[in-house]
Amino acid sequence: MIAQAVPEPMPLLTLAVCVTGLVPLAYLLWRHWKRRPLLRTSPAAFAPANPMTLGLFALVYFFLYGLAGLAVATTEPTAAIGGAFATLAGGLVLYRVAVRRAFRPRGGRGERIGRGFLALWAAMPLIYGVALLLQWLGFKEQQESIRWLADRREGWWLIALHAVLVAPVAEELCFRGLLYPALRQLRGPLYAMLLTAVAFALIHHLPAVVVPMVLFGLVMAWMCETNGSPLPCILGHMAFNALTVLQLLLV
Repeated sequence: MIAQAVPEPMPLLTLAVCVTGLVPLAYLLWRHWKRRPLLRTSPAAFAPANPMTLGLFALVYFFLYGLAGLAVATTEPTAAIGGAFATLAGGLVLYRVAVRRAFRPRGGRGERIGRGFLALWAAMPLIYGVALLLQWLGFKEQQESIRWLADRREGWWLIALHAVLVAPVAEELCFRGLLYPALRQLRGPLYAMLLTAVAFALIHHLPAVVVPMVLFGLVMAWMCETNGSPLPCILGHMAFNALTVLQLLLV
């Protein structure tokens, strides 16, 4: 994932998403207050699966994803595109072999995706609000990939491709598609949500983005828990990264 401290001033696109996100947030809170929550946990949304096998698949696939990231860092188009296709193809195989066995999706595909995007949209004011607070406190570090895109350095389009397509697939399959159901089966949903969110945040290294990424990881885990599928997480992650990339390219 591309993670960053929000640029100053906050881009209009991000500001619009955050302000409008208060509407679905109010709607979800109202439904909860009326005891008709739209997003409900469901133990039946998960199928028995071997936690050790899921964890092993996650480690191997994350290693493959890391190699693809190194290929992007070389800015060699052939290596970077090859790594991207290998990661996506590996993700498709992994999804069919292991991930699908760990879930029993709730509702139709369109319904699951809609619920997922609604949850992510409602969480945007909180995620970006915390990022702005950390920036105000002096945490302004940015990932090298962010600077690469902002400066339009050679090979920036490879970074953008990796951020919008490859990273969401790989990270969501690893953290929500494999580790989450494994940890959930071992220790329960709350433990799985917290641990996968913290692990997901720590791979982004920088103090300025760790807390916002923990929040993002919790939202993704909640989407997984309430939908019984990592697909809304993958698509929501793509949309989130695409928003970051777009606003960097428009500056």
